[in-house]
Amino acid sequence: MTGLPCSKTGALLATVLLALAPEAARAEEKVPNLADEKANTQEVQILGWSADEKRFALRVYDLTERWFGDSAPPPACKGYVDHKGEKFVGGLSFVLYEGGKQVGGWRIQDAKKCTPPETARERLAKAKAALAEKGIDLTATGATLAADLSLRAGPQKKGKDTEYRLTSTFPLPHGPWAGTKFEADAVVVEEDVMVKDSPDAPDSEAMPTVRGRAKVQLRLVSGKRSVAVGDLKLGPDEADPGMSWVWTAGFDRALLSPSGKVLVPLVFVRHGDMRLFDTPRILMAPVDLADKLGPAPTVSAPAR
Repeated sequence: MTGLPCSKTGALLATVLLALAPEAARAEEKVPNLADEKANTQEVQILGWSADEKRFALRVYDLTERWFGDSAPPPACKGYVDHKGEKFVGGLSFVLYEGGKQVGGWRIQDAKKCTPPETARERLAKAKAALAEKGIDLTATGATLAADLSLRAGPQKKGKDTEYRLTSTFPLPHGPWAGTKFEADAVVVEEDVMVKDSPDAPDSEAMPTVRGRAKVQLRLVSGKRSVAVGDLKLGPDEADPGMSWVWTAGFDRALLSPSGKVLVPLVFVRHGDMRLFDTPRILMAPVDLADKLGPAPTVSAPAR
């Protein structure tokens, strides 16, 4: 999916970090932060929920989607396979949330150096034990409503701005409000501006720049009733329009709890160039459906 140019910082930093020698990264790496728009690519899956659905755990991969230049990406480390059994290049962590706050994290496999398989197994066992102590049931995964990131409407010119729109609609698959529509609407705006290195610089030194921003709005639709359940503004981010850097954002997926009463939305930000880009996922505040939709509808018993 194409988008608009952005700051070079995130992608260049990722390239530098991935090129570090193993000696430079001996310590266990930090667990990814899903609040960081500039983080490396993060693929996310639900691991499980607590019985009261106040806590949930995620499996998070920090990856690089494309390698810089024409060379092939480095080989996967021994034992690095994802939840589908496929090899990957990057790192793996388990992250625990209570509400929308990150309250725990366990690095299973490092991204910048190879974690020996026996070390990864030890870390995995400790992480699972810690999650069990927190009441996380790894068999209680609920449902995931994943957007098709290739769907994009636009561009549409509005004065000096260029606007793109991404819209996703899902019926809730289970729970008291099964069938209620969950809608996510993301508007990405590219703005052509002139930027100076400093406020005191003459106007003649201003350089053409593209600035991007996005707004994601979430709502639930039941019959004729539409209820807003969250919104998030992303950006602005800037880059030289002569470069091939891209930036775009939008709704990524939502995690529906096993009871169907809690919804956790995630959005994505993609930045980099056409050869190397990162796509961090950002966690939004969990949505208590009863708080937004009122008491759960009663279901009449079938006639006998």
